[in-house]
Amino acid sequence: MDFKKYIPEIEKKIRYKFKDKSLLMQAFTRSSYCNEHKSRTTGPASNEVLEFFGDSVLSTSIVSLLMRSNTKRFEHGISTTLNEGDFSAIRSKLSDKSNLSRTTASLGREKYLL
Repeated sequence: MDFKKYIPEIEKKIRYKFKDKSLLMQAFTRSSYCNEHKSRTTGPASNEVLEFFGDSVLSTSIVSLLMRSNTKRFEHGISTTLNEGDFSAIRSKLSDKSNLSRTTASLGREKYLL
């Protein structure tokens, strides 16, 4: 697959234009593809490192949204309608890999995966 020809299409779908197009390609490159297409000196970079960073950003974003919608700020702290276990369970469900995979498929982005 010539991934570069899909870059404008992907950028249009996600409404973001990458300054560094190699990061977009890396985001869509599985480690198995890297193993199959690596030469001795160069080859594509897998999305594993970006996935690690993305997981952290996603978790932080989910927690931020949960706090905003389920807590009230008072002079001496916060009050919440949920407990720590509730927050953890919701965050876990929203960031579950199978849930994210289904979302990716529903958006038609899996066709770009290398």
